[in-house]
Amino acid sequence: MKDVLINDESYFSKENIEKIKVKYKFSHSTHIEMLLWDFEIFAQLCAINQNFILKGGAATQIYLESDKQRASRDIDFATSLTKKEVEEALNKIFLRFKDKKKQEDHFTWKPIPPPKEEKKKIEDLDCYNIVVPTNFGESKGKKSETDLKIDSIHYKEIPFSIKEIKNPIIFGLPLKPLRIISEGSLIADKLLTLADNSVGILALKKDDFDSYLKQLYDLNHLIDKFILDPNVQKDIINTLEKLTPIELKYRKLAESITDVLRDIISSLDKRKHFDFETSKEMQYFKDVLESFKGNYLNKSQWVAQNEWAAHIGKIKFITEIILSHKEKKLNSEELNKILQRMYSAEQSLQNFKGENIKKARSDLMQHFAGKEDIKKKLKNGPILKVFYGILSLENAEKLFDIIGV
Repeated sequence: MKDVLINDESYFSKENIEKIKVKYKFSHSTHIEMLLWDFEIFAQLCAINQNFILKGGAATQIYLESDKQRASRDIDFATSLTKKEVEEALNKIFLRFKDKKKQEDHFTWKPIPPPKEEKKKIEDLDCYNIVVPTNFGESKGKKSETDLKIDSIHYKEIPFSIKEIKNPIIFGLPLKPLRIISEGSLIADKLLTLADNSVGILALKKDDFDSYLKQLYDLNHLIDKFILDPNVQKDIINTLEKLTPIELKYRKLAESITDVLRDIISSLDKRKHFDFETSKEMQYFKDVLESFKGNYLNKSQWVAQNEWAAHIGKIKFITEIILSHKEKKLNSEELNKILQRMYSAEQSLQNFKGENIKKARSDLMQHFAGKEDIKKKLKNGPILKVFYGILSLENAEKLFDIIGV
């Protein structure tokens, strides 16, 4: 297949994938291999038509450092092409590999039927499985082949800012240039997936915590890397303005953008102490988290549950700021200043030692307003867990003053 692959053939060798697994300390090889095929199939599509824009998990990994990149097994892209034009492109990929493939089913594709329940259908989303070679997995009992899922979302006008990455790198491997949604657009797109009762993942399938955790992981790293840039902040808000009405229309919902932002805040608020919760739902959430870490993350990213809880609290607070900006209670400069202070507080807390940590924890806990059983557990928790478990727009000024930022 060397002469028809766009990326280097050696990337797909068993030896190379095992090398990546060892170097970056992954537990499994299968999803590493699938991510490489994500980028190859996307490159093949772009060679046929430039109207494919990478989004989703694969897009996120391009923006992250290699030690933070996670594995994946599906492709998400935005396009203004019709369903027929997308399927014509998939047919051309099949024909391109027809005389080069090792097994008959390789590079065949088929549509995935939409959900039977009307409320779970998303207008203008078409899903496909394409069969790709594998050194590790199998599909329906057939070795050396597996299904790679494609999510194709059609827009009359693309609601994202778009960039071309000239030298993308995945797991240290250089890829061909690709078109991708911008950092801010990616953050906005992923933020909307966290709205449990409107446009989010769990609104469609209430127990799909695996997909939900992918969004949390990606969002946390994208936010930490990019959100202090005022241009990214502006891009997030502009994308939310354009994308949210489209998502609401898909779901046939009459809510506003502010309604969706409140939904995200409420949804995150009920999980920001999941590590302390003992309900059946939260135990399942924890179980899925441990499975997700083993399947998709390298071991340097296997952080404790209290760190995930802190990340949830942080994303909740950032969404509160965005909502306040949308409601014209904060201007752009004020929004940026609060984010700057939040990260300064986080950095200061990470440098606190001994008695300073004890005093900061005690002072911060004076502003806790939740359930008593959570309070008892939180008062002895890690300092960032305490900070982000309490932080809100109402108490931010007081918490920043306690920390001295």
